[in-house]
Amino acid sequence: HRDLHSFPTRRSSDLSRASLSFDALEASETGRVLLVEDEVLIQMIAVDHLEELGYRVETSSSARDAINKIKLLKDKIDVEIVDFGLPDLKGDVLVSELRAIRSDLPIVIASGYNDAALRDKFAKDSAVTFVGKPYSRDGLNAAIASLRRLPK
Repeated sequence: HRDLHSFPTRRSSDLSRASLSFDALEASETGRVLLVEDEVLIQMIAVDHLEELGYRVETSSSARDAINKIKLLKDKIDVEIVDFGLPDLKGDVLVSELRAIRSDLPIVIASGYNDAALRDKFAKDSAVTFVGKPYSRDGLNAAIASLRRLPK
């Protein structure tokens, strides 16, 4: 058995290498996402997927918090992912409120249901797309990629 004194200690050169790798990670970020999801475990899974894809993720657990964050962060958010079944405001109403704040914001609506009426409501808005729940890394990637191809 080793005692605690025999474990290697961190040298300053190790710390500088760690900060270099962190800087490289920051430089490779794909963008900043605001994820609006009220279910904690589902939110954690989605955050993991998004971070694996290289996104910096801000989270909100309610529509009201999301509205406040988009007012505060405005152009610093590249895309917003909105759970359709939020307890304080339905996703389609939240999308309308977000549009009033920032009309060019790309939005992904997440739902566990295939709701044709919801899709029809946003069919003419090319800056809105949909992703199924439960979240998957590939599903999130495809939805965001479809919005990022939009002309600025």
